[in-house]
Amino acid sequence: EYNPHVGRAILKLYQFDPSLTNFDVVVLVLAKALTALPENDFLDCLYLLPAHVAEKAVVAHLVDLESKLQGFDLKGIWSLYESSELKDLLTSVVGFEDFVRNYIVLALTITHKTLSVREVELALKLTDLTSTAHKYGWKLEG
Repeated sequence: EYNPHVGRAILKLYQFDPSLTNFDVVVLVLAKALTALPENDFLDCLYLLPAHVAEKAVVAHLVDLESKLQGFDLKGIWSLYESSELKDLLTSVVGFEDFVRNYIVLALTITHKTLSVREVELALKLTDLTSTAHKYGWKLEG
């Protein structure tokens, strides 16, 4: 389970003693912080990173993913999520794919009153909405 205080505490420890920095842990903290969107945890964590860590490719991909989530770039979200650079990392974060779908559902319910089943399937990258519709209390038509 994600705890923002623990993640930030780890990153602050790395600030005080950079020799302890474990890049895999940093990336995991960032990935978990993404699951707190729309909260600012991810940005808070980014500000704690030293420049040499923040410039790594994986961190840049996570920043790009955060930007696509915030900008609701559905095609970009899923193509970046499926990219080889992030796929292994993000599948290791328990519930990350569910978080992405929940975040998209939140945005869809705020911005739309009705949508076609096909549009929602594409947005959520699902082929069957039955269980999702039941989970959110949606009424499927057509």
